[in-house]
Amino acid sequence: MKQWGSGVKPQEEKRAAATVMALLTRKEASVPWKDLSIKPLFGYGSALYFVEQALSHPSNLLKTRLQVDMRVTTDLRYDWLHLCRHIRKTEGYRGFFRGFWFNTSAGIPAQLAYLVTYNWCKERVENLGGPEWKDSAVAPLCAGALAETITSVFWVPLDVVTQKLQIQGGHPPEWCSKNIPKVGGTFQSPIQVARGIIEADGARGLWRGMGAHLVAFVPQAAVWWGIYEQSKKFLVKRVPESANGVPVHLASGISAGVVNAIVSNPLDIMKVRVQCQIGADGGAFRTIANMLRTEGLASLGKGLAPKIWMAVPVSALSSVSYEMIMTLSRTSPVEDPPSKGPVSSVLGVQGLGV
Repeated sequence: MKQWGSGVKPQEEKRAAATVMALLTRKEASVPWKDLSIKPLFGYGSALYFVEQALSHPSNLLKTRLQVDMRVTTDLRYDWLHLCRHIRKTEGYRGFFRGFWFNTSAGIPAQLAYLVTYNWCKERVENLGGPEWKDSAVAPLCAGALAETITSVFWVPLDVVTQKLQIQGGHPPEWCSKNIPKVGGTFQSPIQVARGIIEADGARGLWRGMGAHLVAFVPQAAVWWGIYEQSKKFLVKRVPESANGVPVHLASGISAGVVNAIVSNPLDIMKVRVQCQIGADGGAFRTIANMLRTEGLASLGKGLAPKIWMAVPVSALSSVSYEMIMTLSRTSPVEDPPSKGPVSSVLGVQGLGV
């Protein structure tokens, strides 16, 4: 009779242990494009993107509704709590996930296209600039900006429809007045929203605010990737060996998320208003100018509280997920120096049998 402790099982256990060690202790700054396998990249990327969206969607919905609030005086510290109570009372807890399924299912191919584009562009920029660019923020800055620009053709229609779904519940009644346009009202499905946009503005309406999207998100992507990659390289050289791997990725992701949330919030407000056609008069920068003139300087902070609240866990999760996807999508083993620990080689997808 075959024993459980013999045969293939010990080898599979070693491979599983090696894979876990890869996920926890990977210290590479990047994985070469030639070592990536697209199939597992799509599989693991889809699963992790779903988890990330499930955690971040409620905060994203709060941020969007706050950013289309056109009141002159707002209490930025407590408005998001007031809005939370309004949504729970009028829509139930399902209201916090309005637009979630459409945003997630349609966003998976866009996110995967973004990851592939970023890694491809980053390696090309590093090769173009040589060793100096490889160790600087130039490559991730350029790659992040290029990836966002190229994949905006997917993101903009997704944003336009999702944001209209998210604001359907509107604001608390006391926030509304005859001088402020009403937000939300009729609840519609994603198909109904998209059909309404096409009937009103034609198919081009789905790409409304393309310029605003590029103005808002190209710098945002460049800043996030630049800070993340540089923070990771900085920490790896200075933290104890035991803190390398996941702790470094978490700290780098949080740093990038917080800085990026604060810097990009005014541009994010402008993008949301242009795409939702609320408080948007003319182009991107005219929208910001009108917002400052009519709502004051404090308007630049609208939605910042839930955005930071969302940025810390989501950016941390995104950074760890990115490193995890890179590790699981390798087509070749990663060699670790013998002094780093008991595992001398770390298996990628081949070790998982994929």
